[in-house]
Amino acid sequence: MDTADTDFVWTELDEQVAAIDGATYPELQRMLADGADPNVRTPDGVSALVSACMGDQWRYDMLVAAGAQLPEDDLPLALHYACERGCKSGLVDELLQRVAHLDPHVWAPMAMHGATHSGDVWLLKKLLRAGAPVNCRDERGRTPLHMAVGFYRDLNMLVLLVDAGADVDAEDDAGATALDYVERREGIACPEDHPRGPDELAAAEWLRALMRASQTRAGALAYPRGRLSGRLDATRDVGPYVLYAKVISEPVSTFFAAHRRDDDAERLLVRVLHDHLADDRRHVEAFLAEGRAGMALGPTVDVPVLDVGQADGAAYWVLEFERGVERACRPQPPVKWRQIPRWLP
Repeated sequence: MDTADTDFVWTELDEQVAAIDGATYPELQRMLADGADPNVRTPDGVSALVSACMGDQWRYDMLVAAGAQLPEDDLPLALHYACERGCKSGLVDELLQRVAHLDPHVWAPMAMHGATHSGDVWLLKKLLRAGAPVNCRDERGRTPLHMAVGFYRDLNMLVLLVDAGADVDAEDDAGATALDYVERREGIACPEDHPRGPDELAAAEWLRALMRASQTRAGALAYPRGRLSGRLDATRDVGPYVLYAKVISEPVSTFFAAHRRDDDAERLLVRVLHDHLADDRRHVEAFLAEGRAGMALGPTVDVPVLDVGQADGAAYWVLEFERGVERACRPQPPVKWRQIPRWLP
């Protein structure tokens, strides 16, 4: 191609970096012994050592042994390349130690981008545990959830991000949500390097459900008492609690905003077994037993159960309002594709 038709001009420095990238183990040994510069950089600033992060770790180690340096400014790109490769070696761990003192927003967007591209769920988990913000944004305003959907490798990656607190309603700089990315993929031919799995339709439906749930949750948390979306025409007494607004229904029960009859200052969430199930002793006993188990676990669970009882013809649990709404509103992904624990060791 005529160089006049492109801004890129291949230089001798590019040639040297490419030679190091393409060399076999004995070839690289020979090149370095013959005086090849381990710190060579392309004109746009990519060093041979950073470029080596995309390949086998022996190349990186050999360059370091020959005196190659990795300045702090190179760390985010080096970590991005290592994560994009989906490295199972110690290279990612080594680079994470090097960036530990930096603001996570400096290195996390590129690293998370690389991990979502590789489809390596374990690597993504490692980045989150190292302090990568789950809603960090790249230069185009895209979050890791945007990228995980855009590259779409595995529903488990979406599950991990959502469980870690990813904002399903977040918009990139163009105003697109993660669900918009799904719908774009549904409407275009699938690139060979981004194969569309058979569960992608399920992922899209789950994201739609998550967005609906987040809107319900936001409405539940935003409205003051008596103004809640879904408020009841008349309050309902269940034991010592006054139910004044419906939050959301599920197959077994309905969640209501409530307060104690003798103390209306604290907002609570009361889960009430559906009336048509309340006549079946087995359903009632199972519902109450599950609630008591939650009480026994106490603060060791995400949403502790504060009270369990049966009164006024209803079996119920009582939960803290904010965390209870989060639990009630978030739909679970299809179990079929949940191949890994929600939180990995």
